[in-house]
Amino acid sequence: MQSYEKLFLDSLMSCLPTQVQQTIKYIGNSQYTDLITKAKKWALGGGTPNKNYNGNLHSVFNTLQGHNATNNATKRYLGQSLTILNTITPVDNPQACDFSSQFSKDYQQLQNKSAESVLALMQYYYTYTACGYQGLEDISLYQLAKTTAGLAVALADAQDDKLLFIGGDLSGIQDYIYSITSKSASKNLKGRSFYLHILVSTVIETILEKLSIPRASVIYQSGGGFYIIAPQRCKDKLKEVKTDLSDKLYKAHKHQLFLAIDSITISVQDTAGNSLSDQWKALGEALNKDKRRKFVNKFSELFTPQKVSQEKIDCCTGQEIDENEGFETFNDEDNEGGQQLYVSKLTKQLIELGGALKNADIFVLTKEQPREQKNGFPILDKYFYTFSKEQWAGAKNQFTSAIVTVLNNTDHFKKLLLESTNNTILFDYYGGNDYPTEQYKHEPKSFDELAGGGSYKRIGVLRMDVDSLGSCFQNGIEENKRTLARYSTLSNSLDVFFKGYINTLWASKEDYKEHISIIYAGGDDLFIVGRWDYTINFAEELKEKFAQYTAGNSKMSLSAGMAIVHGKFPIHRAAELADGLEKSAKNHKWLNNNNPQEKNSFDFLGKPLAWGTEFKKVKELQEKLVGFIGNNHLPKSYLEKITTLYDMKQEEEKKPTEQRKLNWMWMLVYDVARNKPKDAVALNFVNDNKNKILNATSGNNPTSIRQGYDDLDILALACRWAELLVRTNKNDNN
Repeated sequence: MQSYEKLFLDSLMSCLPTQVQQTIKYIGNSQYTDLITKAKKWALGGGTPNKNYNGNLHSVFNTLQGHNATNNATKRYLGQSLTILNTITPVDNPQACDFSSQFSKDYQQLQNKSAESVLALMQYYYTYTACGYQGLEDISLYQLAKTTAGLAVALADAQDDKLLFIGGDLSGIQDYIYSITSKSASKNLKGRSFYLHILVSTVIETILEKLSIPRASVIYQSGGGFYIIAPQRCKDKLKEVKTDLSDKLYKAHKHQLFLAIDSITISVQDTAGNSLSDQWKALGEALNKDKRRKFVNKFSELFTPQKVSQEKIDCCTGQEIDENEGFETFNDEDNEGGQQLYVSKLTKQLIELGGALKNADIFVLTKEQPREQKNGFPILDKYFYTFSKEQWAGAKNQFTSAIVTVLNNTDHFKKLLLESTNNTILFDYYGGNDYPTEQYKHEPKSFDELAGGGSYKRIGVLRMDVDSLGSCFQNGIEENKRTLARYSTLSNSLDVFFKGYINTLWASKEDYKEHISIIYAGGDDLFIVGRWDYTINFAEELKEKFAQYTAGNSKMSLSAGMAIVHGKFPIHRAAELADGLEKSAKNHKWLNNNNPQEKNSFDFLGKPLAWGTEFKKVKELQEKLVGFIGNNHLPKSYLEKITTLYDMKQEEEKKPTEQRKLNWMWMLVYDVARNKPKDAVALNFVNDNKNKILNATSGNNPTSIRQGYDDLDILALACRWAELLVRTNKNDNN
């Protein structure tokens, strides 16, 4: 395998602003000029755009089809370096910023001027800088350079401009994360989620290493999936790598996790336009075919009885322990039976990883285990470590050729990048590395502790993701704007929000910091556990921030489902309930000004509610009810009566129309007349809701905000929500 270091570096340098090239005295290798020109042409979509745009980077979400917020169509990012703060939201007419002098100065200070280091420095300075071409204002200079370099390497020894398009997908993630018991569930979930994040990163690093291609070849990485552009000659070698990785993954996890890897041959012309989405779809179908044949080479092992202990069960997963893999005893304060408990070696490591994550500023992947570091976490054929900034300062000299990834802290990323001599310094977002801790033990709060101290102690188990993201990638961008650089920008933009900004939102309020734990956030979906009422607030605020971040694009919406359960309720079951509620939200159809809509909803009380209409109305009623009850202007019994009337109505609607009675209506009239609030505002509220319900039911002046949900439905949901809040806040000492 030849080295592509010089070509990789020249490709990056060719994309730098002219002022930077002149300052650092860059002189490219003339033998690569035509190759880099071709690579850049196809990174930009195959055309010849004018390089005369010097404004700020536009939001890539403006480019998506269906963008109906014309007043937001030109929103741009602030001229800034890499960040995960509130400034990631595009605004009108931001001040431009030129990083030429800063980049040049830092480039000259780089101790290691490898192509990987230059790419990392470009990521720091040029993620929010437009690439400079008209019609491509939403593609960052960093993404253009990265894509150009990846294509140049793939084309270096290509015949007839043929490339290898590689895809990978780790399946079984959800089951692996959630298949645990309640014992140490909080730390176990955190550790498992982060472990899978590292596992996918290790798989990618292994592929790049074995194929001798640079990190710029990775055009998409999100959740458990990734896509890579490589030279066509790597096809046979990829098969060897796939077999090796599959064997190692099976040895570590048996049938729990499966890595699908496949590739298709494409031409460079297929990297743009409608052909790009066609090839993306074709590779996806190849991966799905591979998934349908999972473990085809492991049938004999799968159906051969394994020697396992008949006595030792992992108390955190409920699975039998293979004593050959190692196990440890487990101490549990809630162990009422007093029997000896055990965990597998891996489970113990994942629990420890979850506990250490709060102080993890850096993680390290290395082939060799340094003699001074005894706590290396084996992962495939590498070792994995976590360090705080302070710990890394004392340990960095023990690593000479490691991959060092800085989490979330962009300033520290640049510092390590400039001073490192041998290690590869990378930056990555990770959602949820910080979390609520116990007061004295400084360990993650248990789910029971997250529930708070009110009379109604419950947690909310939230699952949330972007609606129809797959079709957005396949068809959301107009044919003449489909380029690898733009798809890469779109993927990165989602990561910035769900893996980066989510931490900023979490840290913005004490209620979130004390009572919400982000278990998983990446790609486009979330799994969050927290006190139920604060989790609702967090979900709503995240949805609003996402709308701002996506420049008001109505096609980029979020749906969510939240199960409300006891803190000691089995977390795998709670995750299943939340998944069902999220599906309910995604299947929700509703009306907005008589226009049919779907998705963009939230289900947490057993009925999906459209965020902007139904949820908004229910919340408005709930807030009024809680206020009236808190001020003793309305008795709590009102909530119970409305709920009872709603139940009666539901039972009547199960009967044939001719057999239905309207007893619930007469009870509504009777109760309102008999129990009139003394407060004028509360009385007006009660009467107004009574009249809306009666008018809608009689067919006179109906006020239903959705076909199928009438005013009693909405009021009953508000009463249920208000009742839970009143109970939660009673005697709440938190």
